[in-house]
Amino acid sequence: MGISAEEEVDRGAIWCSITGYGRNLHPNRVGFGDDAAAAGCLLAQVDKSLWFVGDASADPLTGATAAALTHGLWFAGSSGLIDISLAATSHMHTHGVIPKGIMW
Repeated sequence: MGISAEEEVDRGAIWCSITGYGRNLHPNRVGFGDDAAAAGCLLAQVDKSLWFVGDASADPLTGATAAALTHGLWFAGSSGLIDISLAATSHMHTHGVIPKGIMW
């Protein structure tokens, strides 16, 4: 498309990139809410079977988290690139920590 997130941020923009697994770790891996939630450990083992604990919860969690992070940059008068993924957001909301290698 000819649009560079980095160039836009350098010009003072806020760029919020929402992907399944992140721009850097797995940029071409498709992520849907259920599989990203599973990658974020939103599973429970019941009778030796794995079950979704929060079916499709990655989508709204990621959207709300992205909105809060974007608002924080805007409110601070800062530019920045927010790289937020469905899997990392699920992991963060499950375990209370941001996984290694994830940049927000």
